[in-house]
Amino acid sequence: MITYRLAEAVHIPQMTELWCRVFGDSPDYAAQFYAYWQEKGTFLIALDGDRVAGILHLLPTVLRCGEKKSAARYFYAGAVAPAYRRRGIYAELNRIVCRMSLRERLPVLLVPAEAGLFGYYERFGYRTVQTYGTLTVQKKSGIPADLTDLCDLVPGRLAGLTELVPCEMLWDTDAEAYAAAEIRADGGFAKQFTVCGADCAALGYCGDDILHLRALAAPDDLRSTVYSSLLHRFACDRLLCRVPPGSGADERKIGGLGIYMVKQSMDNVRYQYENGRNILTISKEWDN
Repeated sequence: MITYRLAEAVHIPQMTELWCRVFGDSPDYAAQFYAYWQEKGTFLIALDGDRVAGILHLLPTVLRCGEKKSAARYFYAGAVAPAYRRRGIYAELNRIVCRMSLRERLPVLLVPAEAGLFGYYERFGYRTVQTYGTLTVQKKSGIPADLTDLCDLVPGRLAGLTELVPCEMLWDTDAEAYAAAEIRADGGFAKQFTVCGADCAALGYCGDDILHLRALAAPDDLRSTVYSSLLHRFACDRLLCRVPPGSGADERKIGGLGIYMVKQSMDNVRYQYENGRNILTISKEWDN
C-alpha cells in the first residue's frame, strides 16, 4: 500500500538515490541540493512500506507584482521510481500539493518541462499563465558596448535589480545564491557588470557557440546592447534568452505559443485523458 507524507532526514539517502536514477545527476549534486534546501523546503514522498517510491519538492520563493510581494512555493523536481510508474503516484502527489496550496492559501508556481504538459497539470487545479517566450539573437558585426566591472555575482545583486527576465518572481537572495552555485558547478557563469553606466547581472552557460541566458537583469532600453556585448564577451554566435510575452516576437524560436494562443482566443479549453486517449475540448461563444 502506498502512503504519502512529508519527508524526514531518514528518507534523504533513498531520495538521493531516486533523484540520481531518474534525473541522471551525480550523487554530489543531489547531496548539495538536499543539504541546502532540506530545512527550507517542503518535501513530499510516496512510501511503499519503508521504500521511497516517489518524490516531489516545494521550495520557498516570493511572487512579485510591481511593489507587492507574497510568499509562495516553487514546484521543483517531482519523480516516481520506474518500478512504481503507471500507478497514479505522481498524480496523487500533485493532488496533495494543490490541497496544501488551497488549505494554506499559499500559491504554488510550476514551470513544466515542455508545453505539452500544461494540460496534464491543469487537471489538478494549476492555471496556465504565459510568463515568457524564447528570444533568439544573432551576433552582429561592429564594436559592442563595453562590459565594465565584470566580476562574480555578489549574493543579493540579481534579486535587487528590477528589470529582470525571465521571471523576477523566482528570485530572492537565498534562491539566487543557490542558483549561482549550481550553474557554476555545471560549468556556467554568474556575473555582474555595468553597461553604459547601468548595473546588470546574468546567469548562463555557453555551448556549441550558443550563449544560453538563464536569467538577465538589465534595463529594457539597454537589453539589445547587453545581448550584443555578452555575445562578443563570451565569443558566441547566437544568444538564447527567455523574455516576457510580446517581447521581440519576430525573433522568437518557432514553437511554444500554440497552447497560449488557443487559450487566449477560446472561451473554454478542457483536457482529459480517458481510456488511453487524449481528449481536448475547445469551445467559443459567439454573440447573436
